[in-house]
Amino acid sequence: PGNVPKIPPAVQREILKALQSTPQAVGYGMAANWDSRVLQAFLQDRYHITMSRGALRKWLTRHGFSWTRPT
Repeated sequence: PGNVPKIPPAVQREILKALQSTPQAVGYGMAANWDSRVLQAFLQDRYHITMSRGALRKWLTRHGFSWTRPT
């Protein structure tokens, strides 16, 4: 069956929905955009999930996200 997901499926759906807007819009801080540090803190504070920034980047890539530099 493989490893148990670090992030439960219901929480994954909530996170993916939150990432469609800004951190401020979902009631998390004043950041205008998501970055790995903001997302890491959001997961810890809201869901008590601890992940490294590298693991978060891999998770996001698996879900179709890519990192870009702000312009």
